[in-house]
Amino acid sequence: MLPRSFTKLYKQVETLVSLVVTTSPSSLDCLSLDMAATMERLDEYRTHNAQFCKRIFDFLSIMVVAQVCRHPQDIDSCGG
Repeated sequence: MLPRSFTKLYKQVETLVSLVVTTSPSSLDCLSLDMAATMERLDEYRTHNAQFCKRIFDFLSIMVVAQVCRHPQDIDSCGG
């Protein structure tokens, strides 16, 4: 599986390099602007992902504690 992934990645990099070599400087400027916009968007997605994961974790933590505390034999573990 891993060698196949490396081969695929190598082919994609090779294609990208040939694209960069054959494009004009103005096209490269457009590509760099697109790349900058993509990276900015990726950072935004990562931020939203981290916030979402934190909220889900907090919610699930609360729900698990609530479920555990519903059982009378586990009241000692709930601080009550």
